[in-house]
Amino acid sequence: MSNKTLRVIFILSVLSTILMIAIQFFLIKKAYKKEKDIFNAQVTSALREVAVIVLQKNNNYSQVDSIISRVDEDYYTVRINDKIDTTVLENLVKREFNSQNIKTDFEILVYDCESDDVVFRKYINLNKSETDEEVISKKFPKNLKHNNYFAIHFPNLDRLLTNEMIGWGLSSLVLFLFLLTLAYVIFSIFRQKRLS
Repeated sequence: MSNKTLRVIFILSVLSTILMIAIQFFLIKKAYKKEKDIFNAQVTSALREVAVIVLQKNNNYSQVDSIISRVDEDYYTVRINDKIDTTVLENLVKREFNSQNIKTDFEILVYDCESDDVVFRKYINLNKSETDEEVISKKFPKNLKHNNYFAIHFPNLDRLLTNEMIGWGLSSLVLFLFLLTLAYVIFSIFRQKRLS
């Protein structure tokens, strides 16, 4: 092989490697965002069902279209503006999360506008590897004055989303091994060329 052919092979190899890494990075970033969007849709749907049932138990048939707020990526509030039975709420949230296939630990907080304080706080540990004391709760937002509401906090959301992306990690590993093999082949070709 001529030196010109080797240079072309080397340049094409470097460009294709850079392109593959960039595409893989873009696809992983896009997949992570999609996982977040799917999780958000599942949580919103489950919380809407919980809100409807809690209101119906209080003989309140108000619309529930805009009562759910996503305060942060891992924090949701639901304005009920009615009394909230915490035992019923806890069971409803567990049931609806299970029906939406949401399998991560969460914290339930209930705010009472009359006492202007959090009246209920409980960490639901679905992953028995850590205890309640190891989870640091976010500061409860008091931004919904004159409303009773409950909040759901997912302290392990990033871990859940990362676990959902194991397939992408494996494909990245395969790509990396392929690129190492390609680099070895190119290095071997250049070494053979120098020896001849």
